[in-house]
Amino acid sequence: GSWEGGACHLMIMYHSNKLLQIRMHSMTKKLLLFRTYTYLRDAESRSFYIPTMTESLYSQLAASNAKLADLSLKLLATTPNNRKDSGGGSSGGRGANGDGKGGNRTKKPKCSHCKTPQLHDLLKVGPGKGSCPLTNHRMSTAQKIEVQAIEAYEKESEDRDMKEVLKEAEESLQEE
Repeated sequence: GSWEGGACHLMIMYHSNKLLQIRMHSMTKKLLLFRTYTYLRDAESRSFYIPTMTESLYSQLAASNAKLADLSLKLLATTPNNRKDSGGGSSGGRGANGDGKGGNRTKKPKCSHCKTPQLHDLLKVGPGKGSCPLTNHRMSTAQKIEVQAIEAYEKESEDRDMKEVLKEAEESLQEE
């Protein structure tokens, strides 16, 4: 559950391991009591906070967020598409597009550079500007190249490689 691997569990494990080390390395009972007392006194003065634990907690949080994002994508992929783009929302609330329509909630995210997921899908690259093949062009030019490349690719009945079509669209726009 939420206890295993949680922040409280990790902190208790950390302090119990430290106390075990003190016990194992203390030669006498007097030394054990003294070291245990000073460790607990110092830990309490810091409210049992461990600076090195912060990095561990953040990495654990990042891993949890990655798992959640992966599950969300799987859920979106398995959800049937019952809504239409023209606004099948319950009361016309904000849709996935942020356009005020109910909209299609399973749409892929648009690239912030070329403004389309279609080019990324055709080239089999990930979504987002980091994977965009047109980042070496200005945004307006990238959008023109993208439109031209997709139109050319669709006209040719997908007989050619999309990378070739994209390269030709880039070259033709540079000539203008």
